[in-house]
Amino acid sequence: KLESDQIEVLRRWIAQGADWQQHWAFSPITRPRGSIDELIQEQLSTRGLSLRPTAPPHTLVRRLSLDLLGLPPTPEMADEFAQDPSPDAYERLVNELLSRPQFGEHWARMWLDLARFADTKGYEKDRGRTIWPYRDWVVNAFNSDMSLGQFTAEQLAGDLLPAPTTDQLIATAFHRNTMSNDEGGTDDEEFRIAAVKDRVETTIQIWMGLTMKCAQCHAHKYDPIPIEDYYRFFAIFNQTEDADRPDDAPRLELATADEQRRRAEIRSEISDLKDRLRAAKERTALAPEAGKMSWFAPQVVSAMSTGGATLAADDQRAIAVSGISPPEDIYVVGLTLPPGRYTALRLETLPVIAADGKRALGRNSDDPNFVLSELTLRPTNPEAAKSSELINPRADFAQDGWPASAAVDGDLKTGWAISPQKDEHHALILDFAEPLHVTAPTSVKITLDQNYGNRLTLARFRLSISEADPQTLSPSATSELATQLVDEIAALEKQLSELNASIVQLPVLRQLPDENRRETRIHNRGNFLDQGTSVSPAVLSAFHPLGESVEPNRLGVAQWLVSHDNPLTARVWANRVWSRLFGQGLVETEEDFGALG
Repeated sequence: KLESDQIEVLRRWIAQGADWQQHWAFSPITRPRGSIDELIQEQLSTRGLSLRPTAPPHTLVRRLSLDLLGLPPTPEMADEFAQDPSPDAYERLVNELLSRPQFGEHWARMWLDLARFADTKGYEKDRGRTIWPYRDWVVNAFNSDMSLGQFTAEQLAGDLLPAPTTDQLIATAFHRNTMSNDEGGTDDEEFRIAAVKDRVETTIQIWMGLTMKCAQCHAHKYDPIPIEDYYRFFAIFNQTEDADRPDDAPRLELATADEQRRRAEIRSEISDLKDRLRAAKERTALAPEAGKMSWFAPQVVSAMSTGGATLAADDQRAIAVSGISPPEDIYVVGLTLPPGRYTALRLETLPVIAADGKRALGRNSDDPNFVLSELTLRPTNPEAAKSSELINPRADFAQDGWPASAAVDGDLKTGWAISPQKDEHHALILDFAEPLHVTAPTSVKITLDQNYGNRLTLARFRLSISEADPQTLSPSATSELATQLVDEIAALEKQLSELNASIVQLPVLRQLPDENRRETRIHNRGNFLDQGTSVSPAVLSAFHPLGESVEPNRLGVAQWLVSHDNPLTARVWANRVWSRLFGQGLVETEEDFGALG
């Protein structure tokens, strides 16, 4: 209960009109009537003090060097400045020191402290974290005199910028400096939410000098921040992919040019060896004829997908599939056959390099298998080529329960598949029941039905034909070579694994796809297990709103923070710089410009 004299003060205030003045820090910035020097002189005069005389040159250069570089000047630098009589000597020295790399290294320390930069993850395990590329980004930002607007946007939302550069993605590691708990048995969602709350509070405190933490449980006791505003702002930062996982995903790979070159070389060597191994296996597995049959890839005159995918043949007459990836698909390929007597048809499934850098035969990145339900061949001109049934299906490899024979059994519910060998070159060979006689150049249509679903469809393939009669080849002729190739591939894959492990992987922010956006609810009394009313993303209601065309996301927050309508960001930044130069800010509570600051 208020004391009687306090109650009386309130009564008099109400009787006088209850005039409430806005807190000074929330008022718009206005141009001062005089310079800071005039203000200082006025305060000195009231205290009967006067300005000290200009410091000696050696003292000035020492102060300047320590302030800008964090290092004392060299004797040569101090002597050169002391002996320079020109009126702009001091200004030129300032510019010279600002251009040195040590300037960014020194002043970045201020920001890295604010950004809670650390090379470990925190909590009980406190394991290491590769975050130093972000540190270097901050140093370079100071040295390049990056604008505050750009500095803010790239750190808070570099991934949301149009066509972001690698440097802009590196900058988003600013908010991956949150602690991460690798301890066994912890609730990942609990600590993901703790990280998001840290980002909310850090963003507001660093740029606007306000405390937000108490508003996660209740309305702020002293500043105009209700709990609803806290969780509306929280909703903006609640839409990133990171989830307190031990692998720190999502991560940005930062391979050097040498590492990229070496990795490409190793992958190329592995690919070549696997092709040689596949050929050796094919000669063995497809006996009696595969080893000595010669194959010819006819000209591809058409290739289409009933599911809307794009099929395109290259100069090796391999057909790559791109674009739409439907659950099921049928590929129809037109080939031009020259006159001849053809005895067999071969389908090669060719690996592609997926977005994650791995080889894949199918189009589903989560399961790059394929299921070929049925393969048929029909001449477009029966007069030029008599149709022939495809028989004797055999492949170098088949998944258990999904044999090569299922590709020509007339049943669309069965098929040929190759798991777990989903990254290797495979081949399916079929004989014509009777040789296919082509009397004049003609086209044939080959149909590949892939009806299993789940996007288990071919990503790249090639069709070939042969005129050779089947011949016998002993499997033992290639067994020694195959063993050698397997050993060489294993050694190279170990090298590749070690190289990939050594490449810098930087934790970064990445926005969730729209279809995976999280709903945000108020955490009653700050408890994430007790969630109440749903809220939409928004900035703090006591300050200027987002622009009409600005999205309520992290990029919108960055623009809002550095807007000319924001009275706090410029004040907070000027105060931080003043504090670093003079030992104490004009506002002593650097982290609190609110009512208690």
